[in-house]
Amino acid sequence: MSRSAELQIIVQNKMEALGLTAYADEAPDGAIYPYVVYSIDSFSYEDARDDIVLDCDVWDQSPNYAAVEDIADKIEMGFDKYSHHSEDSTVLPIFFRYVRNKVPDTDHKLKRINIKFEIQNYLHKIHAEG
Repeated sequence: MSRSAELQIIVQNKMEALGLTAYADEAPDGAIYPYVVYSIDSFSYEDARDDIVLDCDVWDQSPNYAAVEDIADKIEMGFDKYSHHSEDSTVLPIFFRYVRNKVPDTDHKLKRINIKFEIQNYLHKIHAEG
């Protein structure tokens, strides 16, 4: 399995462990609010470590930001300084939150908060060489 695919599984599993409905890259048509859409984008690469951005958008259809704020708090508490270590993994990511913003929408019923994390994703050499 590629390092990118393995990292996506780690993020999806963590979102589900937090009790969140989350989709990679885009929500399907008819998705029920609230939900999280996330993407994983690499911004530098070295042999032993990738520096990656985890970009999360929390969406809800609500008259106020209360629900998306609660979900954003849950994501921050779950991911900030979270490190995934498993003997079975080829990657060892550590997550650090660095941006959180409300994002206004032209449809005033839609509420969105964007949270970005830097992921320092280390190669687990034991599995990468074998």
